[in-house]
Amino acid sequence: MSFPVDMVTFLTFVPAALALNLTPGADMMFCLGQGMRGGWGSAIAADLGIVLGGLVHVTVAGLGLGALVGQYPWLFDAIRWVG
Repeated sequence: MSFPVDMVTFLTFVPAALALNLTPGADMMFCLGQGMRGGWGSAIAADLGIVLGGLVHVTVAGLGLGALVGQYPWLFDAIRWVG
């Protein structure tokens, strides 16, 4: 079985990716802050908002929004105005 990436690159990438994924970021700090201020329900609501935002982002990227915006520049302004 061939491996598409050489082993040195792979063995360098995996620990770096693992460290970046385990490090608490802005999302975790936001959820912690919401939880400390408003309780468990606020933290869950903040987390669901973050997950929904990520889902929308991945879906739009997967549908090729960047290609559409590149083809139709006016679409970028429309998206910016909609929010």
